Amino acid sequence: MTIRAMTEPWADAASFGTNVPTATIVRLTALSISSIDISMLIALRRARNPNIPIANSRPDRTRYAFSERDPQWYEIVGVVGNVKHRGLDAANRAELYIPHRQPLFAGPSVRPMYVAVRAPSDANAAVAAVRRELKRLDAVCGARVMAQAAIVIDWESWWALELPSKPSTELRLIDQVESYYRALFDDNVTADFVRPTDDLSRYRLVLVPNLYLVSDDGARNLVGYVRAGGRLVMSFFSGIVDPSDHVRLGGYPAPFREMLGIEVLDFLPLPPSTTVPIRWSDGTTTPSSLWTELVNLASPGGDGGDASKIAEFASGVLDGRPAVTRHQYGNGNAHYLATRLDTTAMAELLRRVGREAGVTPVVNARAGVEAIRREAPGGSILFLMNHTEESVDVRAAPAGEDLVGGGGVRPGGAWRLKPRDVAVIREPRGSASDR
Repeated sequence: MTIRAMTEPWADAASFGTNVPTATIVRLTALSISSIDISMLIALRRARNPNIPIANSRPDRTRYAFSERDPQWYEIVGVVGNVKHRGLDAANRAELYIPHRQPLFAGPSVRPMYVAVRAPSDANAAVAAVRRELKRLDAVCGARVMAQAAIVIDWESWWALELPSKPSTELRLIDQVESYYRALFDDNVTADFVRPTDDLSRYRLVLVPNLYLVSDDGARNLVGYVRAGGRLVMSFFSGIVDPSDHVRLGGYPAPFREMLGIEVLDFLPLPPSTTVPIRWSDGTTTPSSLWTELVNLASPGGDGGDASKIAEFASGVLDGRPAVTRHQYGNGNAHYLATRLDTTAMAELLRRVGREAGVTPVVNARAGVEAIRREAPGGSILFLMNHTEESVDVRAAPAGEDLVGGGGVRPGGAWRLKPRDVAVIREPRGSASDR
């Protein structure tokens, strides 16, 4: 690896991403493949096609070479979307994403990986410190994030959900996903993104923002997860069509009625900027928006009895009808949201369901402090990131070692993070914060 010191923006860095910011940073600029399935890489190598880039546009042919005299062939194995890393107003152009350890063009050698360092003064003075920090971060290699929660996203469902001829043109999956993810992120609860057919057994909580389209296998997997003891939260307009975009018969949401203990009789989307109050079981009232549904409490399969109403609409034609329900099903339970909750209500609901499921935050920290824990041989690695403009004390990892801060400052047993500061803490196995 090459470390290049700089005092001015690096032209090569701009070709890989945005300009290096003014603060002293370390930035890996080499492109790498992170989303391609490992089995595909292995299969291609066994087929003696070792050079395997991904392109940002569908090519007119699948094999390319950059030299006519001594061709080194590249087999396109995937297509990804454009990334605006040269500026929002820059025209898109063809690009290849190539694994770092793969030789570039016709040359036999692997190209170097550059780390760009920019400082307000002489950047050469930072090179030795950067080398030391990178060496200490070797402990992170092989560590894996172990999430307790999962958010279900299905690409086909996303595509079908936002096609025309839906009850509302305002419904966007990414907005729904963000409403769930934001609540977890603010509480430092780590979440994976999964498909409906993935193995869900390792998760204590599964969240389904909208699953308009679902296959039989996906529906069975989600239902089986709850029956086996899982906790699930699902939003409105889910389980409506099959993979051919054909409406599922048997009432809405057909594949999930038994699990949820409800029946949706009608969809009543709201005009933009319109809210409807909902009343919770403790008497508090919060606004809801975007969508409402006429819901009956019923248990078609008779497993676990009728669902219970934990919040109801408090005005209009749905006054007194269920807005949020809970249903005990098998060894688990499932919540259903017939509307979009505001930020506060969503956070409180997921916090309550999470506690019931045994979901715990990585650390208890103030808003603006992000924490991620990775499991590693011999212990774990705790990442703390202070996104605020103030110094923050975080009580965590009392026996830990800061890999990037030279031991850190720990007043009263807490890690002190300066504004915009980061700590990477190696926790020994069995330490107080190692879960």
